[in-house]
Amino acid sequence: MNDLVKDSLKRGEDYRRLTSLYNELTKSYDQLLSNKEKLLAGSNDETKKLIAQLNDTKTDLQKKEDELKRKQADLADREAKMAELKASLKEREDKVTELQNILTQKDSAVKALKDAVNNALVGFVNNGLSVEQKNGKVYVSMEEQLLFASGSTVVDKRGEEALKKLAVVLENKKDINIMVEGHTDNVPIQGTLSSGA
Repeated sequence: MNDLVKDSLKRGEDYRRLTSLYNELTKSYDQLLSNKEKLLAGSNDETKKLIAQLNDTKTDLQKKEDELKRKQADLADREAKMAELKASLKEREDKVTELQNILTQKDSAVKALKDAVNNALVGFVNNGLSVEQKNGKVYVSMEEQLLFASGSTVVDKRGEEALKKLAVVLENKKDINIMVEGHTDNVPIQGTLSSGA
């Protein structure tokens, strides 16, 4: 865009310089016409020279006019391209601002969820439970000693209490996705299980 601005400024200067030249040539042309009329009474050779000079001046003037028109058209084209580029940049800036607002809202929602989970589980944090926010998600980790005794399938009372408190927080959040992962140790399960389990 800076290059387009510099080029447009240079073309503007060229345009003003050519306009000045055009005015000087027009003045010279008028002077030649005046001289031509004065010298018509003079010698034919001088008249022929003046006519040739006049024709050359007219040709040169026409070339300058054509160049001036071309530069004007080029300048208008560049100004149109620059306006188009500005509009495109504005559109991109608007999209970036919109995306930043969406990300800010998402981060605020994730932080609010983390705070709500932390507040609900405050008695369990650092006692086998951790709440962490990363990559735009909230992670709640419950260690095995909070949920199950090794080799058991029965949820511990303290773990059950933590799960209920977490459920209360999450049931009000209709617009979130929840994923549950579990891991077992290599200790065989003890106790009674039904034969179909």
